[in-house]
Amino acid sequence: MHVRIINQRLKALPEAVVADSSVRSLQFAGNALTTLPAALAELPALTDLGLASNELLRLQPEVLSALGGLRALSLSGNQLRELPPSIGVLRLLETLALGGNLLQSLPKQIGECVGLRMLNLSENALQSLPAELGALRGLRTLRIDANPNLERLPDEVCDLERLEALSVAACGLRELPERLGALSSLSTLQAKDNRLVSLPASTGALKRLRTLGLSGNRLVELPPELNDCAALRMLALSANRLRALPPLEALSALDELRLDDNPLEALPEAAAFPPRLRVLGLSVCSGVRALPAQLGTLTQLTQLSAGACRLASLPHSTCELRALTTLQLSGNQLVALPDSLGLLAASLTALEVSDNRLATLPDPTCNLVHLRSLRAAENQLERLPDSLGDLAALRVLSIAANRLHGLPPSIGRLSCRCLP
Repeated sequence: MHVRIINQRLKALPEAVVADSSVRSLQFAGNALTTLPAALAELPALTDLGLASNELLRLQPEVLSALGGLRALSLSGNQLRELPPSIGVLRLLETLALGGNLLQSLPKQIGECVGLRMLNLSENALQSLPAELGALRGLRTLRIDANPNLERLPDEVCDLERLEALSVAACGLRELPERLGALSSLSTLQAKDNRLVSLPASTGALKRLRTLGLSGNRLVELPPELNDCAALRMLALSANRLRALPPLEALSALDELRLDDNPLEALPEAAAFPPRLRVLGLSVCSGVRALPAQLGTLTQLTQLSAGACRLASLPHSTCELRALTTLQLSGNQLVALPDSLGLLAASLTALEVSDNRLATLPDPTCNLVHLRSLRAAENQLERLPDSLGDLAALRVLSIAANRLHGLPPSIGRLSCRCLP
């Protein structure tokens, strides 16, 4: 039997619930319990207990000890400051959600919950983690995000050989374990918004890693071993302290690379970028004065963001990016766009060139028949192309703060909204 009573602000379990020994799943989130009801011990068939968003202050050990048949336990969004050692009795538990509490530590008995596959510890006040976490050899997902006083992970975390997803964003981590590469099943590592200054060389041993999120750290360089992560598809490095990039062409599966807001002094040649790249973010890299001359060789690129750099011109090969749908170049020093821009007609849907020094938009802009958004505000435009009205797909046009003396008559054919 499944019972669902949520968001009723009840302070106790209804008697009818605890009187039914066939209850297997009890979802009682959004109520006002302050302690575990002793009556839970009278539900021998209970395997799934959801008590998220109550007002739990503590878990009575004697009640917890009577729930050995649980496979899923959700206690997120309460006011728990500690877990009793009796948590180790829950050996069949597969999912344990403890996010959004006030936990500062975990008992070592957490390592006795050997059935765990998912453990969520996000949004607590953890200052350390017990080495016994490494005993949870069946764990697939471990979330520890938003524990701002957690400066390191125990080395034993690297014993979790079946771990597929590790999320430690917005903690206070200053380093990742040197044995990180021992996590041979890891496919997702999210470690953004920490204080990392480097990555362990063993990162290169993560052969199944597909997503690596490292934005918002203090990285000054990348280990060359990163090129050995052959399965990597997304690499986020925004808002770090990178001044140069090592060649990344060996990351043949990579299709998204985020480098925005780094003090990059220059970009390597296009040949040093992954050949299958689809998304490239370079915005707010104020030291970048030029894009690679052979940028057009990245034939699968669909999104290029290079706003707020110091670009004075675009390489003509930009117009060879025939799969490009979004070109974001606002906040640069561009004085002209290439006449070959019309070659992007088959794919381009968004062109953003606001806050540059453009005196005109090239007439081939009007060949971009799929263009839905054209943002060219805050330039030095004195005229718009006569055939602008041919852009039948256009829905957003931003041309404010220019030097326009008038608008072409064809603009009346547009069914778009003009933005300031």
